[in-house]
Amino acid sequence: MARIAINGLGRIGKLVLRALIEDGTLGEIALLNDPVGGPATHAQLFEFDSVHDRWRA
Repeated sequence: MARIAINGLGRIGKLVLRALIEDGTLGEIALLNDPVGGPATHAQLFEFDSVHDRWRA
């Protein structure tokens, strides 16, 4: 299984992260690098997306 690093949690980073979590077979998320905000901010922005609606895992 591949180890994957995502650089930035913008529009594309969120979509890639959602796909990895939902599919689970693409690889392991080894690193999420985004210098703006902390874990709580990223969790909020990841769950409530203004374009792709709320994500319920």
